[in-house]
This record gives sequence, C-alpha cells and structure tokens, in this order.
Amino acid sequence: MAQIETFLAEVEEAAKALRHLEQRVWYRGLSNAEYLLLPSLFREPKGRPRDKDISYDLRVREKNLFARFQMRAGELLPPRLESSWEVLSVMQHYGVPTRVMDWTESLFVALYFALEYKDENRSPCIWLLNPFELNKASLGRSVIFDQVDRLQKNAHEHAYEAFIEKISSKQDGWPPELPVATTPIWGHVRVLSQRGFFTIQGTDSNPLDQQAKARGLNIVRQIKIPDDAHAPLRQLLKQAGMDHYSLFPDLEGLARALRQRYGWT
Repeated sequence: MAQIETFLAEVEEAAKALRHLEQRVWYRGLSNAEYLLLPSLFREPKGRPRDKDISYDLRVREKNLFARFQMRAGELLPPRLESSWEVLSVMQHYGVPTRVMDWTESLFVALYFALEYKDENRSPCIWLLNPFELNKASLGRSVIFDQVDRLQKNAHEHAYEAFIEKISSKQDGWPPELPVATTPIWGHVRVLSQRGFFTIQGTDSNPLDQQAKARGLNIVRQIKIPDDAHAPLRQLLKQAGMDHYSLFPDLEGLARALRQRYGWT
C-alpha cells in the first residue's frame, strides 16, 4: 500500500498547487505519458499525411467530418439536438475525430483509463487541470460552461472558420486561442457514469500543457504512475467495483467486463 499512498499524495499535492479557493480539478488518464494533450482531430492521422498548411488542412477535415456525419447519421442521431455543439458531442462519443477532449472529475475513472489501456514499456500518467482558471484565461469567465452558462449556440462553425491565422472570422471573442472547459453538451449514460467533462480546442493547435506554459499559466500538471504502483492500483480499482461495465453501462461494456473476469482479456 505504500506505493499507492506515495502516488496519491503526489496527486493531491499537484491538485492543491492548481486549486484556487474551493475550485476542483479534472483528471485525464493516458496509457502513455508521451502522448500529447491534444484532441483526436489535432493528432497526426495514421497513414495519411496532412497538408503542408496544417491550419487549412484541419479546418477542411473538420468541416467535412461534421457535414458528412450530420448528413449520413440522419435519423440515427438522438432526437432534440439543439445546436452544433450537441452534434459534436455525439461525434466525440462515437469516436469521430473532433476538437473535443475528454476529462473526468473522478481520479478513479482517470486511473482506470490510464491502466486499462496501458502501452507496453510505456509509463501511464494522470493529467490534472483547473478548468475554472482555464476558462478565466480563455474567455475571461471563471465558470464551467453548461446549460446555464451556455456557449454560443452554433459557434462550432466559427471555430473551424477562424482557425489559426483566420482570426478575422472571430465573433464576439469566439473562438479563443486557448481551449474552453465545458460540461458535456449532449447527455449520455456513459458520460454520466464516467463523470465526464470536455475541453474544446481553440485556435491554437498546440497541446494544452504547451499553451499554458507559453502563457505562464499554472492550470495543468502531469503525474506519472510509477511501475510499482500499477498492480496495487489495479487491485484498489477492482475492490472499488471499477470495471468496464461500471464505466460503459451497456451490453458492450458488460461483455468486456465478463471477458476480463473469466480470463478472456
């Protein structure tokens, strides 16, 4: 248990360094500490080189992905979606590359994702983020955008039109350079089970930690999970009832949990 106590103490120390007053932190678990803190849209696609003008290339791909998903999904889309943000949330949920990056307010959930999908010979890690200070730096408001404090209804279109050097397309300060922290715009049982939140990438295509460092912002920290803590932490998660079905409460999640329990990993 000493390994767990040492690791958790390090996480708590990092959280205290990020917090201001009673603000909470969010967590993101990654199987490889070398992975960039970037949404899927901004990562290099496998087997397909990007255009030399990365900003233009990403903007075109994002626009095409959004249009084709919305057109081809048709009646498969959940009813009563009110904005492009909600469509974007559905896309993120089903694995389409987007400018959205997943976070959670549960350290245990982040640990599960870091350890469950651990890369061989790589060090998994936990990222911590102060979302309130991120939004204060990004849009001047120390709030988490939700159904009360709303993002501009269809501002997603402005996000890809105003990419990098196309800042002239901004409307009322949107989109900002820094990412924006928000609750999931479209609710789903998986997101609720994972106590999920989002950051939405702005016009700066660099990883979030690099953006923060360049601006002198103390909003994000990385904690690597030591090798000798992997097994005890997995056992702790198991004792806490944390398995695939608890985070993915559907038939697919149940099937995976049963495979793991009975040895078919």
